[in-house]
Amino acid sequence: GDLETAVASARTDLGVTMTPVETEGVIHRAVARVELGIFVRRGAFVGTTLAQLPFAVASHPVSGAVAAYGPLDGWPTDAPPRQVVLRSSAFEARLGTARGGVAAILAPTFVIARHNEIVNAANRLEPWHGKAPARMRQRIHIVARPHASPARAQRIDAVAGSVPALCRV
Repeated sequence: GDLETAVASARTDLGVTMTPVETEGVIHRAVARVELGIFVRRGAFVGTTLAQLPFAVASHPVSGAVAAYGPLDGWPTDAPPRQVVLRSSAFEARLGTARGGVAAILAPTFVIARHNEIVNAANRLEPWHGKAPARMRQRIHIVARPHASPARAQRIDAVAGSVPALCRV
């Protein structure tokens, strides 16, 4: 809800989120769908079941999020619970635990593709090769104030139009 509060109070013009929180003074506009995956260090957790797989997850659940969006990282609400070994508010810390082979992370595939482009080969992450939950997709939403000026509405439309291209692998 912090993003929505910042938009509603005009501290920022718009936001992009996977976990929309209903907030007075903002609208959410779905602009893309992204695939999520479970990612690990190459060769880590081979033969590990989902129930045994250790996860690094976001430390703060999204308060007020629509039930369909589950926890902050998008773990499906109908999926089995995870074995959580680390909670961190910093995504980079969670990436570090995955790179170190300590835990798996759930992340959009396009984020991991970009990550793998900029790190050396030893630090690249790969999809976990076990059986993942069936529903591993999430919508990306633009968060904006409902009554934008024509110029601001045009900027919001431009951002909304660019998000799908950014989310492709």
